[in-house]
Amino acid sequence: MGKIQMSDEEFCSEYIASFDASPTDNTGCLIVVALFLIPFFICFVIVSLIKQDKDIFAASAVLGLLIVLALHLPVSEYIRKRNFLIKVGLNEKQAKRRYEFIKYKKQYMPLVQRMCRLNMHPILKQLDLLESTFRSANVFLSEFVFEREYTDEEYEDSINQMKHQLSKEEIDTIIEFLFQIAVLEDGIKDDEWELLMSIMNNIYPYKLGDFYAKIKIESFVKKYTPFRRSFADDAKDEKTEESQRRLVPPHLKPYYAILGLDDNASDKDIKRAYHNLALQYHPDLIKNADRVKECEAKMVKINEAYEKIRG
Repeated sequence: MGKIQMSDEEFCSEYIASFDASPTDNTGCLIVVALFLIPFFICFVIVSLIKQDKDIFAASAVLGLLIVLALHLPVSEYIRKRNFLIKVGLNEKQAKRRYEFIKYKKQYMPLVQRMCRLNMHPILKQLDLLESTFRSANVFLSEFVFEREYTDEEYEDSINQMKHQLSKEEIDTIIEFLFQIAVLEDGIKDDEWELLMSIMNNIYPYKLGDFYAKIKIESFVKKYTPFRRSFADDAKDEKTEESQRRLVPPHLKPYYAILGLDDNASDKDIKRAYHNLALQYHPDLIKNADRVKECEAKMVKINEAYEKIRG
């Protein structure tokens, strides 16, 4: 599919003019023309030619005029639609999907693009996640997320539209999705985390007030902290790597085994193992949607092991 040589606003305007200008159903009119008027018209013309009767000829002319009037609207609509589809290089189904994407989904794409561009390595996984979430063809998502260049103004407009036009449930869904993008591959990098915090701190206080915004943001922080890359290497509260190594009491050894750790694992090793297992088995990840119960059971054991080891 070639690049559309018009703005999104022009595309939507011409799409509406081509497809929605006459919402009336012309099927009945076409059936009447096909089954009654055209056969009668043909008969009248044949009879008028055979009998050379002016009255019959006049009746056939009137009937022909009625047919032209009846067919004018559906034919002109067909021509208008066909010309539009030729102009944009799409079929009717593709044009409809593009129109609906621009109308209902494009507004979030500056946010999605900014998140995706912080980690372009898993681009195919990003496309798969986008396709399953927005239920749109890869060709649209690739264009609107990876090929376009959104300005800072468009990014701010996207934030403002979320503030003013969406319910808190819809906002939660989009924020959750942005976290899912960040988690892809190997976890949330610091710059991805900072962007997520910035978006939430911009939107939630306006939508919920400071008190409930704090609770909402803390819930996301608690949920996704194990997915942070820096979480696995965060040792600010530890002295040295050697001091972190310890003798493991016998009753804790099964928990080390659940995390796949040796008895002499350091605190960094423990965090890193927990981080990697969360990336693999957390039931809230979209990649685990078809095995939620299995992952829930697995994460119960993983969380228990981590909490027991950390004391």
